[in-house]
Order: sequence, then structure tokens, then C-alpha cells
Amino acid sequence: MELVQVPARQGSVTEKNKAAAILAALLLGLCGTSDIAMAQGQSMGSATSSPAVTSNQANGQRFEWLRIMAFTDAPVAGAEVQVSVNGWRLVQVQAATNRYGVFPVAVSSYPSLLLCRIVQACRVTVSGGTVNGQPFLGQLAANLVLTDPAHQIVVVNTVTTLVSRLLDRRPELNLDQAEARVRSFLALPANYSLGLALRQSSGYVSRFFSPVAFVTEAQAAGGLDAFAHLLLEELLASDSATHSFLQPAPLGDTSSSTATSVVQTGLEAGILDFASSEGLYSLTGWAISLTGSSDSGADEAAIDALLQSLADLQSSIDALSNQVAQLSNLVQSTATQTQYNTIEVPAQTLENQVNGVESDLSYFAQACPPLPAGSTQTTPDAYCTNEKVSVTAELNDVTIQQAYVTLQGYVADNPTIGFRGMLHLYSLWLAQSKPFFRPADSTDMQNLYDYWDAALTQAANLKIELLHENGAQNNPGGQQQLIDFMGNPTLNPPTTGSFQANEAANLKLMFPAVPAGTVVTTKDHTMWVVECPFSTDNIFNCPTDVPPENPQASISPVLSPITWNGIAGWTSPSLTEFQSLIAGWTGSTANSWLAAQTKAVAPDSPLSPGFADLISGCGSASCGFVWTSTPTGTYFSHAGATFTQYYVMRLDNGTTNVPNGSETAGDPDPYYGASNWIYLARSLVQGEQYFWYN
Repeated sequence: MELVQVPARQGSVTEKNKAAAILAALLLGLCGTSDIAMAQGQSMGSATSSPAVTSNQANGQRFEWLRIMAFTDAPVAGAEVQVSVNGWRLVQVQAATNRYGVFPVAVSSYPSLLLCRIVQACRVTVSGGTVNGQPFLGQLAANLVLTDPAHQIVVVNTVTTLVSRLLDRRPELNLDQAEARVRSFLALPANYSLGLALRQSSGYVSRFFSPVAFVTEAQAAGGLDAFAHLLLEELLASDSATHSFLQPAPLGDTSSSTATSVVQTGLEAGILDFASSEGLYSLTGWAISLTGSSDSGADEAAIDALLQSLADLQSSIDALSNQVAQLSNLVQSTATQTQYNTIEVPAQTLENQVNGVESDLSYFAQACPPLPAGSTQTTPDAYCTNEKVSVTAELNDVTIQQAYVTLQGYVADNPTIGFRGMLHLYSLWLAQSKPFFRPADSTDMQNLYDYWDAALTQAANLKIELLHENGAQNNPGGQQQLIDFMGNPTLNPPTTGSFQANEAANLKLMFPAVPAGTVVTTKDHTMWVVECPFSTDNIFNCPTDVPPENPQASISPVLSPITWNGIAGWTSPSLTEFQSLIAGWTGSTANSWLAAQTKAVAPDSPLSPGFADLISGCGSASCGFVWTSTPTGTYFSHAGATFTQYYVMRLDNGTTNVPNGSETAGDPDPYYGASNWIYLARSLVQGEQYFWYN
């Protein structure tokens, strides 16, 4: 039998030569091609309708399942799947992916998957089939390095395709370098997942990438293949080139997914009876019991909704995990660091294990879904049979059984023993490590909460899965276990359990988001308006440009409290408040330091320019002079009128200006009267809080 080589260029020339040598040695010298031919049922260059492998081992040859998922803006169904190593085609299966874009393919553990670990030369391609019921005419690809074949999901999408095309054109790059370049081009955060985080559905959308926007542009450009070629040329034309596909979250929305709440609701509603009238929700928590069954009583729509909610939960974790990792890496040497790391490290280790089992469960449920009456299984029977045994064993692991209680202990505060959990400690660290708490910092806190809330939901789902698989719903003792944990929704009124009590306790660790356009000083907890200075023509509203094209200022400070942006209590700051605002500033000017400390740039969200630049290009002697509300005495004008003088802070050098006529409020005389900038500040009212204070 002869192996078939397909055109491909992956990795550097040296890597390709090395890969080819290793491939030849392993395939021809160590293994023999007949074993691989046996694994696929016929010549590797031919197509099969499904793998012939029915077990993980045959004739001494061991196989592993390469778990593939393909999607654009929706799953690619009925597509051909091909796996190659350095251009040598190992597997080709026609009409492989199911309606969820899922297909686990059997690949020999040795040498095929061994090569995928050592030469970075594995590629999966997906072509044909349908997307949203329409013919799919393009081809998707993904290069991969296998680090955990037993749990890893190989996601094939439009972005991984761009990475593969870049590797073909730039063979000197390795996979990590190519992925980093594509992330930069697409304006994705560093190390952002290119896998499940790039999915989109009614229950989940990435904050940084919209596959719907991508496909829309591709259709206008002549199709995915033509568009991928155009994007590659654009990327290669300049190292600084960018082409983003953003779909911003609605204003005030800090959550990237509703999947967590959907699964939580499902667990509560379906705690005892999956055949009730609750539809989708009554199925949640029954994935193991229902997979592969055609007598679940659920229709296809309910099954699809169940599996989508499980997939959305995984996408949410995948998207947030990178941001949470970056938050953890930011923790500097502060009083909170040791406490936080002592909790975060074991918590993250446990969550990685929980996420792996939930990923196995979710993929298994999509590969071997509950079947509507009259339908048949399309996924290879061997995978469904073996994977159910494997996932059930994972659920029975003692660590997984106890994972929910353990994780809740890491997240929550315990006032009885003075223990502060991760959410509390990270909020404290933010206050210790920076002078201003911004709306973007509120988003970081919300991301942290969303991540651990999703992690706890995963752990709760696994707990319920095991109880259901063990038949807890069928005996009084098991029913009581379920009710103690999730409550009983069938009672009137419904009762809640420890899960809901913990959710409520964790939510109390969070505070409202800092309002847009403001910051809170972490030193004295004063709130400041940052996004615009105020002008004499409309002191109660911000100008549309920041700063105004023609800077103007007021001839007097704001002394009576006003309402701005729906928030009451704003006045010009006192001299003490202003001195605290710029205390410790460094750099060329106090103004530039304020702007740098309060701005928020991508991938922070929401974006903000911070305090406006009142100095650069102003051209006036009073540039950067800001009113305070602290009086210095009185001033008698040349006409004999009396006016109150107020201190003015200078944002060029951070000093208080010497009192004279230019700091006199209300004098209409153009020579003696002053026109200085307005900053607004307010003290927080009783009970108003945006982060944990020391």
C-alpha cells in the first residue's frame, strides 16, 4: 500500500525535512503501512463513509480519538474530514461531521499521534457539507500540536484557517508565532483562544470577534476561500496591519455569555424529572443518561437547545480563561499577593480538571446526542461506547465529586474565620496597586466573577450528572440529596438549596460598575469626571470632542452641587481633593500622568481616553489651570467691587497658583477676570462602594 501525499507547507524548511524523515522512519521502518491501512479499513488515499475501527485496539495497533469540531458562523454539517501529517494524508472520511459540526476520528496512537506531538506538522481540513442548511463551498483548516489527545478538542474555523494559510506562506514561522500574528491582525487579546471562544450563538458571543461579521464580509468578497486569500495578503503587506471583526457587547453589559444562567436554570428545573413539560431545562444534567437514546421523549429542538447551552458554557469558560489568567499574572508584590496566589493556584488547577471533564461531557453529548424518535446514530459506535465509559469514570473521581464544594470554598468569603476568597482579594489588590479604579477595572472584576461562576456551574453540572447517572432521582435518599443541593421547583412556592444560597453569597462580593466617564481614587475614594472638561457655554453637558476644539473654561468654579450623567453631588474639587488626585505624579506634566493612569485601551473594556489633555497645543498662559472650590480670600476690583478668590491647580507642574486676579471668580473685567478649566468631583454617599476597601 502506498501513502498519498497532499500539497501542504507547514513549519520551517528544516522542520519539514525533519518531519519527513521522522515520518518515513516511523511509518516504514517501525510500524509498517499495513497497520495504518487496517486502521482505516482501506487505503489511506481513498475515502470512507465512516471509520472501520470498532475498538481502541486491533491487531496490536492502538488508536485514539481525535475530537474535531468545525464551524464558521454555524456548525459545518456533513463535511469531509481529512487529517494529514506534514502533507501525508492519514485519514479521509466523507460526510463525517454531524449537525453540530462534530466528528471524532480514529487515528493510530503510533506513529500518527506521536508525530503530532513532536513535529508540529498535523493539519485537519474540513470541506463540503452544509452551513445553516446551505452548501458549504469553502475549506477550513487547522494546524495543531497535540498536548492532551484524550481531552483535547481540535477546533477548525475561519481563524484557524487563516493561521494555516499563513504557515503555508511563511514556513519559517512556528505555530505559536503564526497564531500570535493572526491575533494581532484580528485585534484579539494576546493568547486569546482561537477555539471554542470564537463560536457564536444566541446564548454566547465573543467580545472580540464576530464570526457572523466575518462570514458577511466573506460573502461580499466572493466566498470564504477568496476572502481568506484577501485577508492573508492584507496581513502579509504590513506587520502593523489590522482587520477586526468586532461585535461589541451592549452598553453596560459586562457578561460575554448567558450560558451559565441557562444551565443553572436547567439544573434547577430538571432536578428530578427529565420527562416533564419543561422542555430544554428538564434535560439539563442528563447528558450521560440520554446520549444515544431514542426514547428520551425530547424533540430535536429541545435536544439542540440543551447541547447548545452546554457548548455555550464551554465557550464562555474558553473566552474568559485567558483574561482571568492575565489578571492573575498582573498581581504584583502587595500585601494581598501571597493570600491571593495561595488560593488561586490550587483553585485554577482544580478548575482545569473540572473543565476537562465538562469538555469531555459536552463533546460526547454533541457527538452522541439524544436521538429524536426514529433517528439513528451517525457518530462511530465505538466512540460513543468507549467515551461513555470514560466520562462516567471521570464523574466518579473523588476530586470531581467534591469539586463544587472545594471551588466554592476558594471563591467565597468566610467571615467566621476571617477568610477572604479570590473575588475579595483580587478587588483588594486592585485598590493596592493603582491610584484609580476605572470602569475597565469593574469589567475585570466582572470577568473574574463570570469565570468562577461558570466554573462553579460546571462543577455543579458534573455533580448532578453523576447523581442522575447513579439513579438518585429514583429513590428517596437520592432525591433528598438533589433537593438539598438544588432545591425543589415542583413545590409551591419552590424551595432552594445550597447551590442558590452560595450563588447569593458570591454575588454579595461584587459591587456596581464604576459609571462610564468617571474614575474613583483608591486613596481617598473620591469620584471624578474624566472624559471631558466643562465649558462656559454649557457647563452641565460634556462637549462632543475631548478636549474641545476651541478650549473654553468657566469664569468661576462649580460651588453648588449639580447632577451630571444622572449622578448628583458634583462640584469643583477642594484644594485637598485636588492635591490628593495628583499626589505622586511622575513624568513631563501632572496632566499627562493623569491621562495615562486613567485611560483604558484595548483589550480593556470599556475604552476611555481618561483625563483630557488640557495642555498640549493650547497656546494660552492659563492652559492646564483648573478651578478648586477652596477660597483664598477676597479681591477688590479696580471698580471697587468685591469678589472671592479661589485656588487654582496647575496641571503643567502640579502646583497651586499664587492667588491673584486670574484666580478671582465672577469678575467680568476681561483683564482681571479668569477663565479656568472645570473638573468635577464628588464624595461617595453612605453605602456607595465600587470595590473592596482596605
